[in-house]
Amino acid sequence: YQEQARASYFSLGGGIAYFVPSEKDIFFMTGVWYWSKKAFIPYASAGYGNFQFGVSYDIASARITGASLRQNIVEFSLIFRGSRPEGSFIPCPWK
Repeated sequence: YQEQARASYFSLGGGIAYFVPSEKDIFFMTGVWYWSKKAFIPYASAGYGNFQFGVSYDIASARITGASLRQNIVEFSLIFRGSRPEGSFIPCPWK
């Protein structure tokens, strides 16, 4: 749940990853999120080592207040993940 200025919304979703058995540093991920009666957001990514590249597409399900047209947005992400310290409390599935 988030609140900014006069807008409040929630998002709910999840994803699943597939790790290539013969290459422990390679994985593929897909997921979908729902954003407060406004959009569905499918997501796909691929990772190698400490890097992950993703793409998502916001599919508007209702008019966004103040917008004259339906807003469908493509987003790209590049994520760098550091190594997990030995004995860390929270396990990280990709390091």
